[in-house]
Amino acid sequence: MSLKSNFFLFLGIEIMSTEKITTQDFNRIYTTGHMLGRGGFGTVYAGYRNTDQMPVAIKMIEKTRTPMVKVYHGNNNVVNSEEPLKYTKIPLEVHLMRKTNHISGVIKLLEYYELPDCYLLIMERLGTSASGCKDLFDFISDNGPLKEHLAKNIFKQLVKTIDSCHKAGVIHRDIKDENILIDDRHNQIKLIDFGSVDKYHEEIYTDFDGK
Repeated sequence: MSLKSNFFLFLGIEIMSTEKITTQDFNRIYTTGHMLGRGGFGTVYAGYRNTDQMPVAIKMIEKTRTPMVKVYHGNNNVVNSEEPLKYTKIPLEVHLMRKTNHISGVIKLLEYYELPDCYLLIMERLGTSASGCKDLFDFISDNGPLKEHLAKNIFKQLVKTIDSCHKAGVIHRDIKDENILIDDRHNQIKLIDFGSVDKYHEEIYTDFDGK
């Protein structure tokens, strides 16, 4: 994380700051590998951080398909201040994933970068091979009908994760088997793909999202 990011965290601002970066500079920091998946809001690639070879997932989102949100900071709490409110515009997905980073059942966002035509979200990657981790669709396809105790364990984790997201003010809106990763060794799940994410509220939702 950059010095600028640490500065914002020191101020208690809920923002993951980043500078604009060129493709060449990004390639010095991360190595991008094969494609892991493609969705309506972006494409995810396997990758490594070059300094320590830590495996990551790199999600590329076109700027034209990225909902943005204003995150206010600075002297906003000063009463009767005549200075304009300061804010930074960041992707809504980044803003809300920051709110779920403490939840064990959600894939963690590590940082993000802005390129001229897209945003790159750097997330944790479970396993380093196809045998280490897969989505729930492939897991069921490979193993057949799940035993009751295993199905109960998976759904218990999922319900707990969804409840924690709602308490954090985040609603996923696209929960399906392809968006649930499962660790083959421990049967632990991670909810992924927050491209349809929105702020949680108690009122009736009228917009359709997901597919």
